[in-house]
Amino acid sequence: MSSPFHIQKKDVQFLIIMCIFALASILFISYLVFDFFPFSGDEYSYIFQSKILKSGKLYYNSPPNPEFFELHHVINDGKWYSKYPFGWPLILFLGELSNLRWIINPIIGVLTLIFLFYFSKFVFDEDIACMSVFLMAISPFFIFNSSSYFPHPSSLLFSVLFLFFYFLALKKERVAYSFAAGISLAILFFIRPIDSLIAAFPIIIFSFIESNKNKKILKSILIILVVSAIFSQIPLYINYALTGNAFQFSYQAYDPNDRLGFFGRNTFIKGIQNTVHHSKFLFFWLPLTILFIPFAKYDKIRLLLLSIFLLNVLVYFFYHSPGGDQFGPRYYYVSFPIMAILASSAINRIKMINTKWVLALLIIVNLSANIYFAYDIHSEVLFRKQVYDFVKEQNIHNSIIFLKSTNEQGCAWYTRNSPTLDDDNLFACDLGSINKELMKSFPNRKAYFYDLKQMGQPPSNYHKSLVW
Repeated sequence: MSSPFHIQKKDVQFLIIMCIFALASILFISYLVFDFFPFSGDEYSYIFQSKILKSGKLYYNSPPNPEFFELHHVINDGKWYSKYPFGWPLILFLGELSNLRWIINPIIGVLTLIFLFYFSKFVFDEDIACMSVFLMAISPFFIFNSSSYFPHPSSLLFSVLFLFFYFLALKKERVAYSFAAGISLAILFFIRPIDSLIAAFPIIIFSFIESNKNKKILKSILIILVVSAIFSQIPLYINYALTGNAFQFSYQAYDPNDRLGFFGRNTFIKGIQNTVHHSKFLFFWLPLTILFIPFAKYDKIRLLLLSIFLLNVLVYFFYHSPGGDQFGPRYYYVSFPIMAILASSAINRIKMINTKWVLALLIIVNLSANIYFAYDIHSEVLFRKQVYDFVKEQNIHNSIIFLKSTNEQGCAWYTRNSPTLDDDNLFACDLGSINKELMKSFPNRKAYFYDLKQMGQPPSNYHKSLVW
């Protein structure tokens, strides 16, 4: 293993080029495909919480007539807050301060490439580091997730930091590196608790096995675990403030079945179906890259990394939700750098293949995949934001738009209200005859009706039809 801080000039130039390419690609997708719009209800749930944090609170009180203001993945039971852990909303909050939340994930994406390079170079060599960064930077899996408001890019960054500082601690035997690894693991827990367990468990087992040869490894892992345990108390205090139970996360209060195991709607067959679902999409979102992994030469470090990926697959075998199709199998995103490293190891190992032809093929296939997904997802984005575009085009202000929806997700999937309900236009669920009750709480606003089944039609003026 070489020093993590010294890289050759050509590698610096390569890294700069890859980071510029990645940032440009991500911003291109963010603007032209997503129009900086929170595509899914999940994403807006995180944004909703970041807005609450911006006000200095953990939650807002539920609004008057709360049944009108249902939001996807937002708890509205007297307290109004996102069901998700606070790690990502807290990071997203930095963007809210400057009204530039759309730039947070692109920056995180670039930082991930940089630390992936240093990690791969330190543990392996420059060739694997360059190839790993290249495979990630051109992948639609990386570009689209880094263009979103999902938490997975931040989870990925801190998993890479955790691994990087862990190996630095083993090699350099400095307490500072163990402390940094512990902090990174705690932040990962704060963002996505399951991802932190996936990253940490194989590392813990590996450390105790290797400690038979080197007792100092045991000291490093104990420092990491103690530091991460101390800082991981923060989410427990937040849990208590929100749910009244330090060990009940908000997502469990929202859905008690949101946990690992076979029960209720989650069965062994469902686990197989979800795993097949995720694995199938790996081939589409990591075109060609995934095919190289079996051909890597596996030493103990690569086996350790492979075990993290396999544990990732195993853990989500026991999880009830397939996670949707947005931007690939996102539940496996935390293992993406590992897949890139193992694929890079295989590409560098297979000497009989002309590397230039492999790179050319990877570029063509990934570019084609990016174009296809950009076109496919953009049409869905336009569909989901039609009501907002029409309201803007109709020059409607100071209104409440009642949304009628008959699909299984309901109007909660389409609303994007702020927790303060002081937006120029508010979007509420259409509840028929009792809509007039909501208007009594907002007497100075005008009412409109919008049928989500008839997207493409301007909102109808609804105010005169309300009986007071």
